[in-house]
Amino acid sequence: MRRGRIIGSCNGLVCHISSQKDIIIWNPHTKDYKKIPSPTETDTKSRGFHVRYKYGFGYDLKSEDYKFARMTNIRAKYSEIAVYSIKLDLWKSYPDIPFLYPHEDLVFYEGIFYWVEIPRGCEDPRKIDSFDIGSEAFKEIPLPQNFPYSLFDMIHVLLLGGCLYLIGCAYMPCCEVWMMNYGVHESWTKMFTIGERGCNGAFGNMYPKQSFKNGVILVHVGCSKSYLYDPKHKEFTKFVINGCAVISTWDFVGSLVSPNNLPNSRGFESSEVNEALLIQ
Repeated sequence: MRRGRIIGSCNGLVCHISSQKDIIIWNPHTKDYKKIPSPTETDTKSRGFHVRYKYGFGYDLKSEDYKFARMTNIRAKYSEIAVYSIKLDLWKSYPDIPFLYPHEDLVFYEGIFYWVEIPRGCEDPRKIDSFDIGSEAFKEIPLPQNFPYSLFDMIHVLLLGGCLYLIGCAYMPCCEVWMMNYGVHESWTKMFTIGERGCNGAFGNMYPKQSFKNGVILVHVGCSKSYLYDPKHKEFTKFVINGCAVISTWDFVGSLVSPNNLPNSRGFESSEVNEALLIQ
């Protein structure tokens, strides 16, 4: 597989983007894979050539289908999104969407892609945007009422333990973690704050990446260090493997699901192989 980066992992399938922008859905356990055809390229000639991409990947329970999204930003002015159905082998594009481009990749949760858009200016408020693939509706979601967004250098959404979280990060490092309750957009609850004590002088934005069954959270700090954080005791432990720092991980549950045979996807729970971390 060509060099690139992992976009996400779901039900034993891993979504990988190569350095050449090839899109691969791969089962590391069975070695089965599917290459997704690229969507029609945006006409950049009339808008300029400065084009950036962000991606999202997940499983939609309602349609029993895996969805891949590519958001395109053109010259920092125009955004559009294209969504691919693995079951139908079909792209559908939504040009000139009303929201701005995100800093991080899109997060897929209960049939909806979420992202936090990059504000146009320093004084512009931060916003959570969403796209419901079922109703094909775009929606702006307000930040929690007491969320101190002005204190953070970076705000993003992510999945932890199957729930949607809002994370505010500062460079010191520290971060504040809020959870959306039962998929209700107006019901955010502050869970905890991860402070800088215990990071051994590490600097950079802090990103929670994975929550484990014992409550411990794997966090990345900057681009060079990872820690295991215990919210109950507020303790950090440096995360290393064979003496080497781990800087990029993804949650992975092994299964026999084939990206080329989606009827098997419903039974992924009964065919689970193991739970692990993907290290990139």
